[in-house]
Amino acid sequence: MSFGEQILSRCKELGLTQQNVADELHITRQTLSKWENNKSYPDLKLLLALSEIYHVSVDSLLRENKDLTSFLNRDKASQAFNIIRGLFWLLIGFYFWSPSNYWSNILIPILFCILLEYLYYKECFFLGKYWYKQSHYTLLGYIWTALMIIIVIYGLINKHLNMLLYCFILAIYSFFHQYIYKPRK
Repeated sequence: MSFGEQILSRCKELGLTQQNVADELHITRQTLSKWENNKSYPDLKLLLALSEIYHVSVDSLLRENKDLTSFLNRDKASQAFNIIRGLFWLLIGFYFWSPSNYWSNILIPILFCILLEYLYYKECFFLGKYWYKQSHYTLLGYIWTALMIIIVIYGLINKHLNMLLYCFILAIYSFFHQYIYKPRK
């Protein structure tokens, strides 16, 4: 029995409506319908809440559904990748902090940037293009992006190119990527 079939049958057994469950989880009825039709899956927090509402263990919800466990594992991989990307940006920033050779200070970070962007698009490929296309900024994302743009413009206008600061901003952006972007529901 798939994940969607399990929650649909439990909903009928307990006499709950989609709207009741959706209101309890603070989601839309359409989102719950997508779960029931196996078109999308809840994140781990909502999965725990579902198990409490339907009085079933998380293990029984996950047991027969390989797609859902794969979805949850991809989320963990994405968070780990963002941390690695943030560490790369910190290393590049510290490299610029103590410059000794002009050309290596330009060439090596450019190569790292190309590598990181390549890995980012590879990540989107392995996580599914829909994740990349269906994400949007949260309020924190809009504030952080505006702050990054203001700092870069200020640095360019004042001819104060502080690569440590720019790399630090990109590192923080990578660390908190999961809070800046939220998938559309």
